[in-house]
Amino acid sequence: CAILSCIAGIILYVLILLFLYRKEFALRELFGASFRHTRKAYTIPFAVSSVIASVLAVFAAYLWYLYRLVPQTELIAPGRTPANAQILAVLTALALIQMLMTYILILCLSGHSRKKSVLRLLK
Repeated sequence: CAILSCIAGIILYVLILLFLYRKEFALRELFGASFRHTRKAYTIPFAVSSVIASVLAVFAAYLWYLYRLVPQTELIAPGRTPANAQILAVLTALALIQMLMTYILILCLSGHSRKKSVLRLLK
């Protein structure tokens, strides 16, 4: 369920981002900017929002671990909880993996919708 919800969140986020910045992307294309330059219409909002969201998610998950899961785990198996630094490293790695997957999906979908967004703007 966690993996499926992560994938669903990534897809929903990418679709919202592509929908909101489609016109700006198309305008940059119409004025002759290269694809590398026009990608900034997606990558800058992605970078800002994903870094903020990742920091908040890691912080919330770490607090949940400290105040909810550690006490429950200590009741079941005393002394077998992972170190706090280890959990923080795992959560940070998962957030970075999710950001990378989202960035790759944004690049693929922006390249795919490149022509469609320009044609819709011209109509």
